[in-house]
Amino acid sequence: QIMDGMVLDVTRWLPEHPGGSSIIPRQALNRDSSRFFEIYHATRESFLYLREFYRGEIHQDDIPCIPP
Repeated sequence: QIMDGMVLDVTRWLPEHPGGSSIIPRQALNRDSSRFFEIYHATRESFLYLREFYRGEIHQDDIPCIPP
C-alpha cells in the first residue's frame, strides 16, 4: 500500500481489518491510497497506527508514476 509516498505493508492486518479483508486491496492496490484512508479514518490513532506497517519511501522521481 502506498500513502503520500510512504510504502506500507498491511498484509498481516487484512484479516483483522474491521471493513473486511478485501476492501484495502480493492481500493488501494497499484495506487496512492491516501484519499481512501482519510475518508474512512478520522482519528489520530488511525494515523499513528500506520507506523506499525511502515516499510520505506517511494523515490521522489517515481511518485508521479503512482495513480492517485
